[in-house]
Amino acid sequence: MEIIFLALITAYLIYRLWMVLGQETDEDQQRRDNKLQEFQAENNVVHLPIKQSIIELSVLEEALKPGARAGLEALKRADPSFNLDQFIAGAQSAYEMIVIAFANGDLDTLKNLLTRKVFGQFEAAIATRTENNLKLETSIEKMERLDIDSIELIDSQVNIAMRFKTTQIRVTYDEAGTIIDNPAKIATSITDVWTFTHNINAKDPTWYLAATKTETNPY
Repeated sequence: MEIIFLALITAYLIYRLWMVLGQETDEDQQRRDNKLQEFQAENNVVHLPIKQSIIELSVLEEALKPGARAGLEALKRADPSFNLDQFIAGAQSAYEMIVIAFANGDLDTLKNLLTRKVFGQFEAAIATRTENNLKLETSIEKMERLDIDSIELIDSQVNIAMRFKTTQIRVTYDEAGTIIDNPAKIATSITDVWTFTHNINAKDPTWYLAATKTETNPY
């Protein structure tokens, strides 16, 4: 039990590092990447291919829709320290960690990353799975595409909707350990639209997951 408790504390500290997102230094990012690799190795997490996944970050801003571009300009005026590339890299890390935490039923981790409303939804889904003695195994095989759907600044509250297109393998086991869903372990292309929120006037630098929409195989 002590090992599990320490692992959760370590994971939470890692999350706090990368959830600063738009306020990381290069040194912070390097430390976060190193800690993330350690966490993945210890927990058998299938991580995203780093080189492939960040190569196009610099062009995302150029491809923004007019509404999102206007939102970004408003955000930068309100918070000059905001860095879009660093936010996107952090959001991608958050996506992977939340997906794995959900599959593992890790409520302690999710509670620190989600708004109260979204946490309630995830908690209910995990409870249903547990009541039915089911186990979900998820691996993210590839990050195919990242897009920004919208950037909104309402007073001091920022909402950024990210579109993640990934290839994932999701397998469901019953109580006896028999695969009852996707026995062939076929990879599926899944598109998730996740909205992250943050109050730029708050002392807490965390961006929380505030809304989710899955276009393929919803949770």
